[in-house]
Amino acid sequence: MAAGIIGVDKRFKWTVGGNAVKKSIGRNVYIHLPMCKGGSAKIRLDGREDAVLGEGDGAFVSNVNAGDVLSFESIGEAEAEVVVLDSD
Repeated sequence: MAAGIIGVDKRFKWTVGGNAVKKSIGRNVYIHLPMCKGGSAKIRLDGREDAVLGEGDGAFVSNVNAGDVLSFESIGEAEAEVVVLDSD
């Protein structure tokens, strides 16, 4: 699990599994963008135009493998607070 703040027009990268997991394939990662900036924060997942989260949104990224890298880009008007839950 991780939480962080991504500045406007900045990126954060998460390595799935972090070399400390038993299950290395078919993992699920949940990303949540808490409501903290009055709706001004947004992130884009892995550079995909169809994967934009606004404040209060969350998304599962399924079937990823340990060692895969997910990228989150802050594209809103305010810095984005992001919570990442990487589960077996």
